Amino acid sequence: MAMFGEGHLESIARPCLEEALACQDLLEPAPRRPTPWERLLARLAAICATVRPGRGRRAVHSAHFH
Repeated sequence: MAMFGEGHLESIARPCLEEALACQDLLEPAPRRPTPWERLLARLAAICATVRPGRGRRAVHSAHFH
């Protein structure tokens, strides 16, 4: 009991798709998302930036190793 014959939706959708594709180069490209590696490196850099300078490894007493 279809109201329209076969291909009716295609005949409607095709011109819309063709118009959208024709206008595609007029649109501003979407910003590139950072890769997982770039996000990881950014997090590590942020962590390293928060470490106070001059607070390197603390001396370990030899008593802990006896």
